[in-house]
Amino acid sequence: MNITGIFEALSQAIFISLAQALIIYILTRLILSAYKGLPSSFRYSLLYSSLLLIFAGFLFAFFSSYHTSVDAIPKS
Repeated sequence: MNITGIFEALSQAIFISLAQALIIYILTRLILSAYKGLPSSFRYSLLYSSLLLIFAGFLFAFFSSYHTSVDAIPKS
């Protein structure tokens, strides 16, 4: 486990997930504004699944960045 690789992957994942979260937020707001008569249970489920998707996107970005940064470190 390389601590430099973890911090590098974390910093890259934060910026990538911010962009992903912005896109998910815009899509969620568009859906909610287009269908104003949705039941509250559906709106809650949509917002909750959006949060889960943002978290999953962060995990994916972190692990893919970590594997890329670890593979780029030369082996001695």
